[in-house]
Amino acid sequence: MTNSDPENIASIRSSARLDLEGEEERIWLKDRFAHAIEDEDSVTMMQRYRRQFRGLLVKREASHARYLRNRETLKTNALQSQKLRINTLRRDPTAWEDFREDRRLTQSRYYQRNRDILNAKARERRAIKKKQSQSSNANAQG
Repeated sequence: MTNSDPENIASIRSSARLDLEGEEERIWLKDRFAHAIEDEDSVTMMQRYRRQFRGLLVKREASHARYLRNRETLKTNALQSQKLRINTLRRDPTAWEDFREDRRLTQSRYYQRNRDILNAKARERRAIKKKQSQSSNANAQG
């Protein structure tokens, strides 16, 4: 069998094509998984990354738990100080009355401000409706 034999030429071409396809596949695999092929101990690296990530998660959960505990502590401390202040005020009748009056004034000021805002919005709506009705009347007449 010589190189000029048609069967031999076809087999050489097919093997060359297979080699080329195999090489392309290897190149594609190398490009696709370059980090794994170039780094032989990529498994240990992945394990290290996973451990670090788990460590970060654990730290974050612990930090969040601390935050929640601190928040609860702050709430209870605020409630206790408020109760203590009110109990102290209740012992002194004039201070208690002053406190209640001040609270009443603050609340009435707050409600008055809200009423003013709502009234202003209602006035604006009425003015807009009035303009719209006037313009529609003018269009109907004209």
